Amino acid sequence: MKLTHRMTAFALSLLGLTAYAHDFSDLPRSTKIVEGFELEDDFLSVYGGRMNHIKTKLYGSVYDKEKKVPLQGIKVALYSGTQELAVTYTQKDGDFYFDDMSVWAGLSVEYTMIVSDPKGEFKALRRDLLFEIDEITREEFVILERK
Repeated sequence: MKLTHRMTAFALSLLGLTAYAHDFSDLPRSTKIVEGFELEDDFLSVYGGRMNHIKTKLYGSVYDKEKKVPLQGIKVALYSGTQELAVTYTQKDGDFYFDDMSVWAGLSVEYTMIVSDPKGEFKALRRDLLFEIDEITREEFVILERK
């Protein structure tokens, strides 16, 4: 990313404003394979004041597509690029919950949610989630298919 973009963003942050820049160059990006899905780091620079955090809550349920019953013990992981932010497992009723995920951000927060079965009976599922700055809570219903 050009030095001028970074310096401009830094100068704006001193004024308490937020600036945000993507690096669209052809530099190699860091990638990681998780449950058969390729995750890639996005070179995003965010500069801003101390109020530049977005807190999100994500909850939902995981069900078996064929039997239409909730699934217990299913792994639900959230990623920001290639970095794993949080992991939880579904309860007996198939519910999962991530409380107060706080991410330093600009106008939105992007997560990749990967839902997988540690026992290997169900196909893994990837879902990309985007939280806008005024969106705090989201409910996601996930239906897994058997292998």
